Amino acid sequence: MSSMLPPGESLRFNPPPSQRKRRIWPGVTAAAVAVALVAGGLVYLLQPGAQSPYSLGKAFEVAKTQRGTGLVTGPTSQLTKTCTADLSAAKPGQRPAAADKAAAQQWMQGCEAGYHQDHPHQLVQDGIMYPNGAKPCTGACESRSNAAGESIAIAAGESPGSSPDRGTSAAAAEGWCADLTDNRLSHPLTASVEAQLKANLPTIGPATTYWGQGCELGYRAVLDPNSAVTVTGAFGAAPDVTVPPLRANSSFYVKTLIQGTGATMTASDGVVGNVVGYDWSGTTSKLVGSAYSPGLFIGGQVLPGLETALIGKKAGSRVLAVIPPAYGYGPSGNSTEGVGRNDALVFVVDIISTFNTASVPGKQTSDGGGSLPTVTPPAAGSMAGPTIKVDTAATPPTTLQAKTLIKGTGPVVEKGDEIAVQYNGYIWRTGTSFQDSWQDGAPLTTAIGEGDVIEGWDTGLVGQTVGSRVLLVIPPADGYGSAGNSKVGITGTDTLVFVVDILAAT
Repeated sequence: MSSMLPPGESLRFNPPPSQRKRRIWPGVTAAAVAVALVAGGLVYLLQPGAQSPYSLGKAFEVAKTQRGTGLVTGPTSQLTKTCTADLSAAKPGQRPAAADKAAAQQWMQGCEAGYHQDHPHQLVQDGIMYPNGAKPCTGACESRSNAAGESIAIAAGESPGSSPDRGTSAAAAEGWCADLTDNRLSHPLTASVEAQLKANLPTIGPATTYWGQGCELGYRAVLDPNSAVTVTGAFGAAPDVTVPPLRANSSFYVKTLIQGTGATMTASDGVVGNVVGYDWSGTTSKLVGSAYSPGLFIGGQVLPGLETALIGKKAGSRVLAVIPPAYGYGPSGNSTEGVGRNDALVFVVDIISTFNTASVPGKQTSDGGGSLPTVTPPAAGSMAGPTIKVDTAATPPTTLQAKTLIKGTGPVVEKGDEIAVQYNGYIWRTGTSFQDSWQDGAPLTTAIGEGDVIEGWDTGLVGQTVGSRVLLVIPPADGYGSAGNSKVGITGTDTLVFVVDILAAT
């Protein structure tokens, strides 16, 4: 956070308030195809026409499947019963009239074909797809088998001499996993991994496919642990983050998990967003912070790796960053946060919006003036902030004055918001600046309306709108009081003058 005063000083009262935790179906195209399940003697023939009953039934089933309905287990008759129920449940535009028996039969056949299309490895217990005796895939078969394959692959890959070394291609992963399944890797598995393999290796059936997929995930995790961090959940809601039980490597890893369509963040922008962070130490990880109440991120005020990860990303994006120590807290770590010197950091950031940190847009409609000091905006293209001319011979007002020089179009600043501002502060008596954030090179972020800053700011900025430039004239009682602040030349009788650009609020 940029200071408004020299090191050790700020607009905050002493003692400062306690630390605040901040913040951060597709449609189916009908086609003339035949789907045959020969072993069971079932042949589904598609009748031509995009809106044939067959097409409608197939499209309905595929869409239903993609909405996450569960697998049907049991004999083929169970699937027929399910499609019969769907015929009744589908909207009229998605099914034929029930009185049209021939069309209804075609709809049913389409439904069943759609199911088999979307579940090519689904076990049907009467042997249509798999030999008699294979175990059915019930309940959480997919996730359970996938997780077992992944964890066993990771354990095997960590065993001496068993780590994958044949590249990251799909063929290499598949081959290594086949060797693992048959327990014939070049180096014998340890007893514990072998026991885990025997206990979790599924019998032939769809579970074997899911197991293999999980194994391939584990294979890649061993080769590149950083890329094996997984994140699930919707944008704007706290994500579920899984860090593999491996040691992070020293590479810097960034991935856009959800692609936004908003403004692109530049090096001079700040971000309004949500963030969750983990410390990855050895083969373990722990949550170190979660701010799924939007916060503000400003370049130069966040870890270098996190800033690098966000630059070039669009608002509306969810970004994963795995940051090695060199891009994080460096060789000393951060004992306060429990981050060791060799620990990697894992961040997931939802970028809600971006904002320019230099100044607010728009043209001044007022310069203050009259009995108030005069504010002159900087020249076009300048990185400096506005300047203030104070008539030091004039008597300053005895009450707080707040005048809007540029009226922003953003949300209203409310009590308890966190705001990002640029500002310049003057002493009326001397007509000189005692603190200029533009000159310091970084905006200030602070809570407003809660006593974290001087009363003149709390009162004068709450109710303003984001994007506004505001002139504040603050008498001593609303500033530093009778004590003043001798370190920057403010006496107990000094009136203060500020020009403040409200860049963002959340």
